[in-house]
Order: sequence, then structure tokens, then C-alpha cells
Amino acid sequence: MLDAPMVLASEVLTELGSLFMVTDAIATEVTNSMLNDMSEYGKELIHINKHNGLDAINTLIERTYADELSNYLIVRNVSQEAHNKVLNGELTSYEELRDYDYFPSEYVKENTYSYLIQTSGEEETKKYYIDAIYLE
Repeated sequence: MLDAPMVLASEVLTELGSLFMVTDAIATEVTNSMLNDMSEYGKELIHINKHNGLDAINTLIERTYADELSNYLIVRNVSQEAHNKVLNGELTSYEELRDYDYFPSEYVKENTYSYLIQTSGEEETKKYYIDAIYLE
């Protein structure tokens, strides 16, 4: 008879379990790296198109169905008065800017602005950052 080493099934399963854990850790690391690269790519797309003007940004946001761009929005037709209030710290939240009466009834032809706003955080704690301002 041969003297072959006896391998227990539990030892094989233990080794396979360890192998699966290592494989899972590597796959998670690679996936996270890819997601971070995509996020950076989305930011780069925004950065490049910011310099091409509001229409380029708007087209990019509307036509690109990527999660990396879903945290950008455009607020249009901000009046000179509202813009001044933002700059002076009188309008300090997205809601105040959104709800501000942009064009009073005695509408006078004036400058209007559009804001490119980046959001971050969950819905309850969402923060809004003005990324770019465009004079229309």
C-alpha cells in the first residue's frame, strides 16, 4: 500500500474559504478603484465643459446618464438682485436661492445668472456648493 497523506474535507474547505476571502478582498479593491476613477472622470468632464459655457454643461448633465454627474444641477435665471444677495451672504441656502422671487412684477431688463451647483451627502444632510457662475 502507498503511504499517501490523508486530506480531510474540512481542511480543503478551510483553504477554499481563505482563498474566496482573498479573492473577494481583491475584487472589492479593484471595483472601488474603478468607481473612484469613474468619479474622477465625471469631475474632469465637468471641469472641461465648464470652460465651454453653460450650454455645454447643460448638455453634458442632461445627456450623460452617469452617477458621477447626478450630483450637479443648474439654477437658471438668477436675477442681479438675488445674485448680489448670494455674494453678500444674505441668501445662504439652496432653498433660499431657489425660492427667491427672481423677477419682480416691475421687471426691468437686467443681468441674469446661472449657477452650476455641486451637491454632496444624503438627502437629509445634502450640502450645495456653487461650482461656477455664468452671466447670461
